[in-house]
Amino acid sequence: MFEDKAFRTQFIVAIFIALGGTLFLVMFLIVFGLKISNSTKDILSQKAEIISKQQKIEAITLLEKNSVSVARYTTILQNALPTKDELITFNQELDSLAKRTGAAISFTFGSETGEVQGGVRGLGFQLVIVGSLDQILNFFREIEKSRFVINISDIDLNRQANTFRGILNGQVYFQSV
Repeated sequence: MFEDKAFRTQFIVAIFIALGGTLFLVMFLIVFGLKISNSTKDILSQKAEIISKQQKIEAITLLEKNSVSVARYTTILQNALPTKDELITFNQELDSLAKRTGAAISFTFGSETGEVQGGVRGLGFQLVIVGSLDQILNFFREIEKSRFVINISDIDLNRQANTFRGILNGQVYFQSV
C-alpha cells in the first residue's frame, strides 16, 4: 500500500504538520482560554470594586444630605439646654412659679455632677415647698412646663395641719461649653 517511499515520506510529513498544527491550535486555544479566564476575573473584580465605590459615594451623599438636618437639630438641642451661667435664672423661675401657684419655697443648689452624656452636665438642687396640696400639685405641673430640664430624684411630702411641706431633691441639666 505505501510502496512509494517518497509518497510515504510526504504522507508522514503531512501527518506531522497536521499534528503540529493541531497541537499549536490546541495550545493557542488553551493559552487564549486562560487569558480570557484571567481577564474575566479581572473584569469581575473591577466591577465589584466599582459597585463598592458607588455604594460608598451614595452613602457619603446621603450622610452629607442628612448632616444639614442633623446640624439644625443639634443647634436646637444645644439651645434647649441652658449654659451653667444661665442657671442663675432657674431659682428666679422657681420663685415666679411658686408665687403664681401660691406656694412658698426655699431653694439651694447642690453639687455638680460629671458629664451625663454628650456635653450635658447636671447640678443638684434641693427645694423645700410649703402650701396646700392643690398649690403644691399646681407648682409641680408648672415646673414640668419649665424651659429647664430637671430630674427629680426624690420627694418627701408631709402633712402639717391644713398645709403640706415637701422636700424635693433633683438635678437641673445644662450644657457644658
